[in-house]
Formats: sequence, C-alpha cells, structure tokens
Amino acid sequence: MRYAFWVLFCAFVCFLLAQKSGSVIGVVGAAQVIAYGGLVGLGLAVATRSQLVWSLGLRLLLGILWTVILTAIYFWVFRPVSYGTNREVLFWGGVFAFLAPAICVLRGIANWWKASRMQGTRPAAGR
Repeated sequence: MRYAFWVLFCAFVCFLLAQKSGSVIGVVGAAQVIAYGGLVGLGLAVATRSQLVWSLGLRLLLGILWTVILTAIYFWVFRPVSYGTNREVLFWGGVFAFLAPAICVLRGIANWWKASRMQGTRPAAGR
C-alpha cells in the first residue's frame, strides 16, 4: 500500500508542478511527467521501507546510479519545454532524484552506527 501511495502522490505532485509552470504540452508530455513522478515515488517507497537490508556500500552504489538515471530522465522530459538553461534543468533533476538515495543512505548509516554500537557493548556479568 505504501508503494501505491508514494507512486500516486509523487506522480500527482509532479504533474501539478509541471502544469503550474506550463511545462506540460499535450497528452504525451503529461504522461511523461506522470511517469517521472511515479519513478520518484517508487524510489521514495523503497528508501523508506523498514525491512531494507542492503549494505551501506550497495546503498551508495544504487543511490548514485538512481540519481544519475533519474536526472537524465528529468532532463529528457523537461528540457524541451523548460525555459531554463541546461544547467538549471540538470540542477532540478538532480534535486528531485537525490531525495530517495539520501534517505536510503542516511538510514543505512544509522543502521550501521547502531550495529557498531551494539557490538561494542557487553551484557553485565551475572545477568
């Protein structure tokens, strides 16, 4: 259910933002914007999953790949209709794409830190 919520919510928000800025042109443009928002939502749903057991290194690698791929997709979708420069489009694509990996990696760091703290403690004798 969380996956459906994040995908639909992000697709809707992305569509509203693009509609407000005048970036949506036609049915194809709307479909591209909604699909991009859905991908961002999918990333957020995976990043916030409580049972995610990926190692920190895998989280970093997948986070970098996710950011690069989603930034490229954003550039492909929004560059033809954007009034900004290539740098501005790449910047906003990177901002939107970076959110899910940031959450995922920060949660991985917190899990790693918790695990390292647990290994350093010993139960009291006689308990």
